[in-house]
Amino acid sequence: MRVQSHDVIGIVETWATNSINDAELAIEGYNMFRADRMTCKGGGLIMYIHEKLKSFLCNDMMNTNFKESLWCVIEAEEGKFLIGLCYRSTSSNASNDESLLKLLQRLRINEEYRTS
Repeated sequence: MRVQSHDVIGIVETWATNSINDAELAIEGYNMFRADRMTCKGGGLIMYIHEKLKSFLCNDMMNTNFKESLWCVIEAEEGKFLIGLCYRSTSSNASNDESLLKLLQRLRINEEYRTS
């Protein structure tokens, strides 16, 4: 039997809070990045990136008015790759929707992660 592994796993709606220890959510062989919703119940994001890949948070992309996103950079021989998760609640208001659109526009014009 052959078991496949994934390089990146993204989960939205984790419902995790700061009362849940990282060890409870960790997956062996992966670096874990998480963004818990702090204001109310629900939401939350976790990204697991295989430990064979050099990865780190991209704070620049997370420093926006749209709070429910998680962005990481993966460095490989081929270059840098930006990967992200965004969660937009069904109860999102117009201001939050606009913040998400601005975030995505920012991504579109970010030259650092553009490939030729």
